[in-house]
Amino acid sequence: MTTEKALNGKPDAGNPHVLFDEREVASAATSRRVSLLYSMRKLMISAVGCLALGASADGTTLTWNGADGAAWEGENWLNGETPSAWVDGANAVFPSAATVALDGAVSVSNLTTSGALKLTGASDVTYPGFLTTTSTLVFPGLKLADITAIDGTMAGGFFGATPRVEAHAYHYTYSGNTGSAQFQCDYYGALRCVKVEFTEGADGVYAKVVGKTGYIDAKARDIVRECMGGDADKMLDMQWTVSVATSDSANGYGVCNLRASTSHIEIAGEATLGGGLTVTNAAIEVTAPISQKWNQKVTCPNGRLTVKGLSSATTDRTYGITDASVSGVASAWLTATAADTVLTNMVLSRTVPVSGVMRGSWIGYNADANIHHVKFDGQTMTFQIQFVDPAAAKSWIKGALVELKQSGANVTARAIRAYLYNFSEGENRVTGIDLEAAGSAANPGSASVKQYGVKSLVLRTVTVPSLTLSASNSSASDRPCIDMVADNAQLVFAGAWSPPLNLLARNCASIIYNDAGYGSGGSHVRRFESGSTLLMPANLKSEARAAFEFTASTNAIFVKNYFNDLTLRDGSRIIGNSPWLTGYFNSAPTSICTSAGIGANYIETTLQMLRHNTTGNMTNTLVLATESDLVISGNVIEDGTNKGTCLVKRGDATLTLSGNNTFPSRFIVEAGTVALGSDTALPASASLILAGGTVSCGATTNATGTLTLTGDAAIDLGEGALAFADSSGEAWADGAVLNITGTDTLPTRSLRFGTSENGLTTAHIRQITYNGERVSLDSSGYLRHRGGFVIIVK
Repeated sequence: MTTEKALNGKPDAGNPHVLFDEREVASAATSRRVSLLYSMRKLMISAVGCLALGASADGTTLTWNGADGAAWEGENWLNGETPSAWVDGANAVFPSAATVALDGAVSVSNLTTSGALKLTGASDVTYPGFLTTTSTLVFPGLKLADITAIDGTMAGGFFGATPRVEAHAYHYTYSGNTGSAQFQCDYYGALRCVKVEFTEGADGVYAKVVGKTGYIDAKARDIVRECMGGDADKMLDMQWTVSVATSDSANGYGVCNLRASTSHIEIAGEATLGGGLTVTNAAIEVTAPISQKWNQKVTCPNGRLTVKGLSSATTDRTYGITDASVSGVASAWLTATAADTVLTNMVLSRTVPVSGVMRGSWIGYNADANIHHVKFDGQTMTFQIQFVDPAAAKSWIKGALVELKQSGANVTARAIRAYLYNFSEGENRVTGIDLEAAGSAANPGSASVKQYGVKSLVLRTVTVPSLTLSASNSSASDRPCIDMVADNAQLVFAGAWSPPLNLLARNCASIIYNDAGYGSGGSHVRRFESGSTLLMPANLKSEARAAFEFTASTNAIFVKNYFNDLTLRDGSRIIGNSPWLTGYFNSAPTSICTSAGIGANYIETTLQMLRHNTTGNMTNTLVLATESDLVISGNVIEDGTNKGTCLVKRGDATLTLSGNNTFPSRFIVEAGTVALGSDTALPASASLILAGGTVSCGATTNATGTLTLTGDAAIDLGEGALAFADSSGEAWADGAVLNITGTDTLPTRSLRFGTSENGLTTAHIRQITYNGERVSLDSSGYLRHRGGFVIIVK
């Protein structure tokens, strides 16, 4: 039987956004399950793909009675077995603190802990040397089926000043006594790959370098991470091969410091943790229903932990007077002046209003109410709670407009205003009319929230398996794990160093950074996919080249956060009421935001550009790489330090700018279209440098700094107007052409350079055409046809 561990569950695909999946592995020597985790020190939180494990037929429970000894109770505990060989299907109870040593793959149906539990696997089997093209014994005494995780390092002369780089083993396959894996890493814009073959011999597992050993340069792929995890054997443009390095100083690169882990435990059923759980040197998988309880923190120093839930579940929660039939003080009701916390550690997108009860001085009784007209924009939800009052002289709708809002990690609620709607003759007397749209004419008796109040509110939330990881000290060594996957799960990080170095959130996962977090370290990546959400009520610092990628997902910022390498795909959004800061905590002078995938992506919060280091007069360049459309809507791009930042628009898609942008230095357009959506989309003081592409004015009127032409480019005035400062002192590239197009319908001057005919040089003017015709400047600096009349556009 051949088994492959692909990054996306499809061995032939190259999708880098799903790190790995689990498949059942079988061999002639054993019938037990062996779960292979192939990304270095992976910690996986998953709510799908449950293992076929369950309680034994007789529901046997094994109770651990010793702190560190092999003391169990249970009739099916086999004679001569130790705690490192648990019985499949048995329940395990730890009534006090305990340490359990694991050796091999074992399973249990349920796990209950009262005190702290430490699960420690056998020491990793390591091979510190470099692999060569000759097969070498690397894991003595092991079989391929024994290995639960493989780690490694890539090194060699081609890595320059950083000789050792963490690498992941992708596309692991084995059949019989042979297997292979591809060790890949991203090093300064190039994907490096070494293919390794494993062979099972009588004395252990052997390894050697085989197949393609090479790299994909940034010249071949603009975004190398699109290739990460792909099958290098099938990458047509992986055509550069290098020599195999056998030392740090050797030419080329190779693989060294292999480490194999052999300990593995699978836990099915409910995992109730009354004490802290620490996992060391072991691969742990927990398959639990939605009722699992994580009461204490879980730490996994080597990062190999999997938590799986059967499915998501919905829970109805009541805010206000839980039993609406009893009287309750009005202070417990929603008001218009204060926002009450109704949900904690909850993402608003997982919340649906269901029903409620209204009461007030103009109602006089508990009125069951319905929910209508729910509107949600990513961070705020509004809806109308309504009921028809049959006790009134006429049939009226009495209702209120309620607002739910994401406030940090919590969801708050308030009642904004109340309504009284009088039905017209013959009108259907049921709830559902839009009271907001009806307006004052149809709502003459509009009342206060106190008169028509919301006594209680039922909110339906999607509940998924949830973990809270914390780290108490301020250093990278305190991270609970290196790698993690949240699959339809919620993870709450408490502590600056609690987030992992690598993270994948998929299938509507919710990630909450409750405290200031550090996202540092080389080219580590945090990926969010398939409707997942990163919620950051705390101050996140994404240092160096730490990358964040969003695919059809949302990044919600509620305090200032730092991102220097950010990718948005397939309609992803950055939302929130606080700025995204770029440049700071960055060792390099360039930050990048990539827009890719299907459809437009959106930045709906302030983007603030800072110097690229914590001290000194160091400028920052932000590259907006638009492989797909990027809309920066209604928000400001600004220079936070006044040090002379630079914005670069790259890629063939459209960048839409609006808001009152104030970055004062340079704006370079290399390709594609820049669509201006406001009269202040271009900063008044920024120099516009056109190396290619098109600036489309639409119907806006913008005034900015000087214009420099370094390549063929275009300006589409449309019905708009554009004014540049005197640009006669700017050096334009010889032979570059600026083609200007526009309409000629309204009596307003449209394109200006400075305030006189000297706003451009004669050489500059020769490089400009308007609708294909030659031009000149009039005495006020406005562009006109060479024949002498002014170009009229607006």
